[in-house]
Amino acid sequence: MSRLQRLRETLVGLVATILVLASCELFEPEAALQVDLNGTNWVVTEVDGRSVASEPEITVAFVGASAIASTECGDRMAGFDLDASGSAMNLGPFDGGPSPCPAEISAWESEVVRVLDGVEEWRVLDKNLIELINVIDSRVVRLERMLPTPSGGE
Repeated sequence: MSRLQRLRETLVGLVATILVLASCELFEPEAALQVDLNGTNWVVTEVDGRSVASEPEITVAFVGASAIASTECGDRMAGFDLDASGSAMNLGPFDGGPSPCPAEISAWESEVVRVLDGVEEWRVLDKNLIELINVIDSRVVRLERMLPTPSGGE
C-alpha cells in the first residue's frame, strides 16, 4: 500500500469521525422542561382539545402535597392529594361537593373534576403551559399558568 493510499484512508477515517461527532452534537435531545408546581396557580384552558370558555375561570392551585380546583363562584370545588415525580402524577382521592355556580359553569366544573380524578401523567409544554393526562380514559386537561399581576393596579 502506497503512502498516498494510507494517507487517503487516514483522512477519510478522520472526516468520518468528525461527521459522526458533529451529528451527535446536532441531534442531542433537549433536556426535558421542568416546572416546580408547588405554590403555583393555573387556569384550565382546554379539556380534550375543547376550549373552556367559562366565567369565572376554573383554576387549579398546587400547594404542597395537594391540588385544589376552584372557581370564583364556588370557591374550592375539589381537592386532590398530589404525588408528582418526573412525568408521573397521581391526583386523588377526589374531595369536593356540589357547586353553587350557574349550570353552564357547573357542567365544566364536573367535566374537569372527572378528568382530574384519574390523572396519572403530566407533561410540560413550556414553563407556562402544562397538560394533566387521565391515561385510563385518554383525557387531557390543559392548564395555563396564572402570572402574578404587578402591584399597584391592573
